[in-house]
Order: sequence, then C-alpha cells, then structure tokens
Amino acid sequence: TLINDCISIIPLTFTRTLFWDEKLYPNLDPSSRERIGMNQFYLRGCTDQEIEDIIRTRIQSILTENWETPYNWLITGIKKTINKNPSPREVIRCANAIILTCDSSAPVIPQLSPMEIIHAAYTNERDLILSDLDSWPPDYEELTEAIHLYLTSRRYDIRYTKPGRKSILQVHDGKSGCCIIINTNQNHSAIGSAFAKGTRYLTGHPGATCLYLTDPRCIVTKQNWKPTNQKKDEFIAAGGKILQPSTSDIARFYALYSLSCKIVEGDIQIDTGTGIRSATSEELIAYIRDETLFPPLFRIEKDKEPPAKKRPYYTDEQIHDTLCQILTKKPMHIMAVNTLSEEVIRKGLSITSDDLIIWCGKHADSFGIIQSQQGSMIIFRGSSHPCSP
Repeated sequence: TLINDCISIIPLTFTRTLFWDEKLYPNLDPSSRERIGMNQFYLRGCTDQEIEDIIRTRIQSILTENWETPYNWLITGIKKTINKNPSPREVIRCANAIILTCDSSAPVIPQLSPMEIIHAAYTNERDLILSDLDSWPPDYEELTEAIHLYLTSRRYDIRYTKPGRKSILQVHDGKSGCCIIINTNQNHSAIGSAFAKGTRYLTGHPGATCLYLTDPRCIVTKQNWKPTNQKKDEFIAAGGKILQPSTSDIARFYALYSLSCKIVEGDIQIDTGTGIRSATSEELIAYIRDETLFPPLFRIEKDKEPPAKKRPYYTDEQIHDTLCQILTKKPMHIMAVNTLSEEVIRKGLSITSDDLIIWCGKHADSFGIIQSQQGSMIIFRGSSHPCSP
C-alpha cells in the first residue's frame, strides 16, 4: 500500500536478495518494480577502522575488563585473512571461524563462574519484573516460596502453614523464634485475623519476633475499619512489625521465586568449558547465602528514622528528552542502566536506576530493556526515535 498508492512517500527498503525475489518483487506492480529498480544502491564494505570497532565492541560486551589481549589476538588474525572492504557479516563470520579453529596460542577467555551466572540471571529477572510489575500481581504463595528459599539458605528450622489465603512461617534458630505472617488478602477480616494471630504468637513466645508482610500494592488497613485497626494496634503494642517492602524490594521477592522455578526447569545454563549443564538448586542456595552477591531479603526500617526528603517530580517529557539526548549520542543508542542513570543525574534529573527501569517499562514503545550478563541495558527505539519514519 505504501509503495503502490502513496506517491508522496519515498520508500526505503533494506532486504536480502532472496527475500526481495520471493516476497516483495511478485507483489509489486510493474511501475513500482521499475521505479525501485532504477534507484538501487549497494552498501559499501567496512573500512579497517570499522572492522576494529565491530570486533572490539563485541569482545567488550562480554569482557568488560582485560579485553585487550583477546582483541589484539583476534584482530591480527582477521586482518591476515579477510578480503578488502568486507561486509559486517563477513567480519563476524571470519572472527567466528578463527575462534573455532584456534590453537594453544590463543589467549584464554575467562569463563563465568556458576555464582556469576546465577547472579546475572537473578539481576536480569529482577529488572524485567520491575519494568512490568503489573504482570506480577500480589501473590502470597510466591512471596512464601521466596522467603522459604531465603530462610533455607540461612539454615533455619522452618515450619509453615497456609490458612485462608495467607501463609504463616515459624522460624527457629535454637535461641529465639520468629513468626512471619504473609498476607495479600485485602479483606478486613483476613487482615484483622492475621494481626490477631501475630499478637497471640508474641504473647505466647516472650522475646520472639513477629513480622506481618504484605505487597506494597496491598492495603494494610483502612481508617474506617475500627476492629481491624484495633487488632493492628494490639499487634504493634505486643512488639509486632509491619513489613511492606518498596516496589524495588518486592521485585526481589518475585525475582527469587521466578529464578528458583527456572533453575528447577533447567533453564539456567552454565558453560563448564567441557560442556553445558544446568544450574542446580544447591548453587542457588549458595548464591543466596553470599551476602556480598545477594543482600539480605528483609530490610526492616528503624523506628525513628528522619522523614525522607520529598522526591522531585519530573514530567514524562523531561525524562524522555533527557534520555534521547544521551542515548542518541551512543553507538546503537544503548547504554547500561547504571551508567545511564549516572548520565541522567549529571543532566540534572535525580533518578535512580530502579526508577529508570520502572519508567522505561511504562514507555516500552520508545525504550526497550535488554538483558546481558553485565546487567540490564536500555535502548532507544520506537515511533519517537528521530530515525523513525
């Protein structure tokens, strides 16, 4: 339709010859075929500098540090073998052939450890959930499984039950006990009964701890729910704590649950150097146990913290324009989320990397989130892109 009927539009087509011959050419009328055929042009091959850029950027996407040695080795081999002015496809094909036939003189490219692979998988999962939290509605069973997995990594003795769309976990470490009540049911009677159970536990176990945990999108109580408010006050007076994680933190719970499911299904793969195998649940437990890689899942705020400063408000247009200014100056219009957040802050907008992921998730028509072993990346695309028709 665009080519045949819209005479004021200049069609620009990038196509492989086979696709043109089989799909496009037969569906055009003779005048359109002639018009396009008279305006063909062929892309020139890569210069030496472009060959170097292609190889360097691909190696750096995997090896953020110590990339120079494999790069120097590979680019030397390519320049000895490849024809003058090759296409990008030929450059990549030549590089792959050299790597596949390399001998003992080739530099050793370090492989990621199982912990690094699981850490990358978890981080990517968390960022994807954070960008589309609506696809993860409040779910007490998923929260329970995530917490149970986390507590198992800490070697606690855990017992839990699931009464009436909520979970109760009792944790023992040999010295004191803890009860975690997980509830996403927003009915006043369900909330009130959860607080009452917590109060009974604290009364029957002096010195113990009790947490009431819910999703940040769930209400804790309403002002006109007098019996529920009374039970909540009694729970707090008995020493209970209400834990309602932030949006960023609740994504960690769901990401841990999702990652555990993927590992059970064998979806997380590890290259051992002699073959590919699936990550194990034991390796996931070991990863969660390492607090340098996986920070504690529970973050209970102190009672008397000073009130947080009011976060500045930015319009969608401000954020959109700032991201455009930064990304359009980068190769392929893509940047790592953390680096992009730093650039945005330097432009005068105080936005965290989590907030950036959430915002881009809501504007997926213009900004995409891409996963990599080095963390999430944001790419500028879509109808608002300056190169879009």
